[in-house]
Amino acid sequence: MSKSYKKWSRKEKLAILKAAEEEGVVSACRKHEVSTATYYNWKKIYDLHGEAGFQQDKSSQDQLYKKLEDENRRLKSKYTLMPLC
Repeated sequence: MSKSYKKWSRKEKLAILKAAEEEGVVSACRKHEVSTATYYNWKKIYDLHGEAGFQQDKSSQDQLYKKLEDENRRLKSKYTLMPLC
């Protein structure tokens, strides 16, 4: 029997972070059925990036990945043509 995991929305994450500030971490985590480890991961992301850290936009990551793939391909072709000394 596999366990399914909940995908939390940005609003839910922010609400849980706010609840933890008001009523305490352990209490808020129990109330919302979130592990404290997950809470602290979210808090770290929030502290570093703010609300923007929870955006679901993958397009910028996809563009970066494609750019890195292109650069990798270019470098491989460049160095495979060089003679070994």
